[in-house]
Amino acid sequence: SPPVFFQRNIVGEKTFDTPFANASYFYLHGLNCLLANPERIFGKFIELYYLFFDNIAWPSANQAGFDLAMRISHSSFNILILPGFFVSIILLFTRFKELIKTKISLLYIGAISPLITAVIYYADIRYRLPFDGFIILLSRWSYQRLYLTRKSFK
Repeated sequence: SPPVFFQRNIVGEKTFDTPFANASYFYLHGLNCLLANPERIFGKFIELYYLFFDNIAWPSANQAGFDLAMRISHSSFNILILPGFFVSIILLFTRFKELIKTKISLLYIGAISPLITAVIYYADIRYRLPFDGFIILLSRWSYQRLYLTRKSFK
């Protein structure tokens, strides 16, 4: 099972007689599971929490110091970067017509894509990390907007 399941103590195994490369079979199987249990889709949105909290990207396998370094790294990201990203999302919703016409909208596409992926598959911090650059840039941009707005009121 994926590392996020291991870290959350979710144990389960299912064996298929179909080769892993048969994507259409697995997409159909997943769709049938959702049709049989439609409330599961709401749980997928709740699982977005695990893109940022309560798991680490690469479990340490009891390597001395590695676990601590990963936890400090993730905590620093959540304390320094994530608030700015949330502010940028608020700015997107409040100034959508203005921002969608700018280059900043490309950063939003990059930052929101792991959220969509996590809802379709499962929320694992490993899927967010390649997109952190977009999140960091949006966070810095929103901090800059807040600073400039505050400065203009003085």
